[in-house]
Amino acid sequence: MPYNLTNFKVSTYYARSGGEDLDISRETLYVYIMNTLDNLQVDGEQCLLRAICEVAREPFHITKKNSVLEKIAQFIFT
Repeated sequence: MPYNLTNFKVSTYYARSGGEDLDISRETLYVYIMNTLDNLQVDGEQCLLRAICEVAREPFHITKKNSVLEKIAQFIFT
C-alpha cells in the first residue's frame, strides 16, 4: 500500500473527447481497476476476479435507499 499520496498513480478517463462521447468497455474498465490495484502492490487480477465471484454469489440487495456507490459496484461486478 502506498504510504504517501505521491506513491499513488492515478489514471483519468475523460467522458468526452473532442466533443464525441467516449464509451469505455467493461474490459477497459477491468484493466484500469487491475492496474490501479497493482500500483497499490495488490494482485489486481486476483482481487478483481474474487470481487466478481463474490458479487455473483452474494449480490447486493439494492433498494431505493442504497447509495450510488453500491449501485455502481453492482453494475461493474455483474
